[in-house]
Amino acid sequence: MHLRPKRSQCLHCHGNPTTTQTLSWYTPRSSLTKAYEKQILLSLVHRTVQDTSIKEDIGYEAIMGIIDRYIERDINWEDVTRLEVIGLDEISLQKGHRDFVAIITGRLETETVILGVLPDRKKATVKAFLSGIPQRVRQTIHSVCADRYAGFVHAAKEVFGKRVKIVMDRFQVAKRYRSGLDSLRKHECKRLQQELSEEAYGQ
Repeated sequence: MHLRPKRSQCLHCHGNPTTTQTLSWYTPRSSLTKAYEKQILLSLVHRTVQDTSIKEDIGYEAIMGIIDRYIERDINWEDVTRLEVIGLDEISLQKGHRDFVAIITGRLETETVILGVLPDRKKATVKAFLSGIPQRVRQTIHSVCADRYAGFVHAAKEVFGKRVKIVMDRFQVAKRYRSGLDSLRKHECKRLQQELSEEAYGQ
């Protein structure tokens, strides 16, 4: 889709300045709509920027631009009435490097929305964000979903106390299940290889 914003010029103002039309569904100088940018951010959870770049066929710098824009963006809490569940996740900027930013999501009815992107995943940074949630919204939160990273867990406990449950996200649960099953499979294969004949084991 090609978009050519309308431009107008005021012939009555000093210097005859020009104004370019802006629309709510896209960010100026970005080739992506805001809805697609949010989808890209959600797809970054448990993936690296490189992985998402390949999967979505989008340049690395374009994704980094999305992250930078959302780090700088303020949240309009007036539009949020209740959250119920908050998600704390990390985005790995480079595979194999300890370079992370944090993404905060919320559950609004049946939709997962992005509340904010933080420049790092330090406990102090996450705690400051959570503390900034208005009290009326904070009272509606009953669960915080996070991975095993201690910074997320401690920040949530210090802000919400015992009233809010800390639950492990499904990716971490699935990872633990797979790890246990894989260990059992290897153990059984080794045992059967020792107990059975070569012909029986091959079958």
